Amino acid sequence: MSVKTRRPIPVRAVSRAVGILTAFTEDAAQQGLTLSEMSRRLGIPVATVYRLVAELEQAGLLQRHPVTGLYVLGPMVVWLGRLALNQAGLGDAARAVMVELQAEVREGVTMAVRQGAQAMYIHQVQSSHVLRADLKVGSLVPLHCTAVGKVLLAGCQPEKVAALVQEAGLARYTPNTITSLPYLQAELALTRMRGYSIDNEEFLPGVRCIGVPILDAHGGVVAAMAVTGPAQRMTNEALERIRPRLQAAAERVSRLLGYMGYSHKGWGQGGEQSA
Repeated sequence: MSVKTRRPIPVRAVSRAVGILTAFTEDAAQQGLTLSEMSRRLGIPVATVYRLVAELEQAGLLQRHPVTGLYVLGPMVVWLGRLALNQAGLGDAARAVMVELQAEVREGVTMAVRQGAQAMYIHQVQSSHVLRADLKVGSLVPLHCTAVGKVLLAGCQPEKVAALVQEAGLARYTPNTITSLPYLQAELALTRMRGYSIDNEEFLPGVRCIGVPILDAHGGVVAAMAVTGPAQRMTNEALERIRPRLQAAAERVSRLLGYMGYSHKGWGQGGEQSA
C-alpha cells in the first residue's frame, strides 16, 4: 500500500502569504483591498496574489466584504488572535480585569504589546464619557511618545532602545514629543524608577495617558496597560487618583502570568521583552 505524500509548501509562498495578511494591518487597508492593490503593495504579480488569496480565503483567513466586495481579514484571524492571547495569559481574563478597572475610573483602558518598533493595541475598553479617545484594537502607535510605548521601551535594555530608535526614528507629533535619544533614555529611567509612564499630550494633542507594565513570571515586561482620556479630565490630580487603581489591575494580570514579586515602585529590567 503506497502512502501519498503532500508536496512541501515553498518558503517563498509562505512569506508572500504572510505579506498579504500583514498588508491589512496598515491604516490604508482597514476598509479592504483589491487584488491589484495587494499586488502593488507586495510587488508580486496579480496572478500570484490571486492564487495565494484563494488559499487564504479557503482557510478563513481572508474573506470578501459583502457590500464592497473588497478583501478583508477573515474570522479565522480573530479566532487565532484570541487563542494566542489566551495562551499567553493576556486574553479574556486580562480583559475582564480591564472592564472592572474602566468601571472604576470611567476613562478608556487599553492594553498593548510591542510589535517590532511599534506598540500594538490588543485590548480596549472604551470610556464611559462621550468625549473620549478612540484607540482601536490592532492599531499600531509609536513607542517613544505613548504611555504604553514608554512602558514597553522601559522594559528593554538601553542598547535595544537605541536600536529601536535607529529603526523607527523619533518623529515629532506634538510640541511635547521627545525627539532626542538621551532625553528618551532619561524618561525611561524615570518610568522604571516610579513604576509608571505618562503621555503628556505627546502623541495626540489634548490627550493624556498613564501606563504601567504587565510582567511575566520572570519579571519581564510583556505588555502595558494604560488609562487614556482628554487632558481637561486627566489632570495631575486625576492621574494620581487613577494610578493606584491602574497599578492594582496590572498586578492582577501579572499574577495571572505567574509574577509574584510585583512592586508599585519600579520594576527594573529583569527578563527583557522579546520580539
